[in-house]
Amino acid sequence: MISPYLLHFPLTCRNCGSSFIGMPKPRSHGIETKHREYSGEENCKGLLDWLNQSGNHVGQKRVCELLAAFVEHVSAVEMRWDPVEKRPIKLLTGNLYGRLDRLEKLCRRYTYYPLFIGLGSNKMGARDVQWFPASKSKKYSHGWAIEYDEMNAVLDLTRMAEVGMLRRLKRCDHCQRWIFARFAHQRFCSGGKCREKAFRSSPAEKEKRRRWARKYYWIQKHANVK
Repeated sequence: MISPYLLHFPLTCRNCGSSFIGMPKPRSHGIETKHREYSGEENCKGLLDWLNQSGNHVGQKRVCELLAAFVEHVSAVEMRWDPVEKRPIKLLTGNLYGRLDRLEKLCRRYTYYPLFIGLGSNKMGARDVQWFPASKSKKYSHGWAIEYDEMNAVLDLTRMAEVGMLRRLKRCDHCQRWIFARFAHQRFCSGGKCREKAFRSSPAEKEKRRRWARKYYWIQKHANVK
């Protein structure tokens, strides 16, 4: 029997009770606002914390493999001009069926079942269904497992994919931690530290600093020469 204490509300905003399906716009709270909010970022915190856990256990590896397969698939999109439609169109190139077959095999591992429950609300966006793992494992005998696990992660990935935000999950180019990209072009962790470290360690930047050091040395050496 499902325990009412283990009902799972994935990717739910604490403040307004909205999921990704009805994302609220960032709201200003005057002088109380400490940082800018981005739709989906706070909702992904549990997923990101799990993906970035140390230990690299089997569940993490499987979910990371699923994400890698998805990235490989969407990266094969090519924009081409359609002379008939007279507009650019997206084309999937390469081994399309091979990529889809791989994604299907990875996704079929995860099965869930719906439980229709009334939450006593007729408001738009209210959810009267909860999804539970269909696994026969004992840890799911009362609904969801106590701790966040692989089944939670995949369902949360599904919620993100439903609203087109799955591509926001990326690895930082410097530290390789999983991040939620606030913008499509974001490559590093928020805050600028990883970006600065990567910038300073690049060969072009090292050469630039060497040239500046030589120029500064020459200026200092000849500064007092008359």
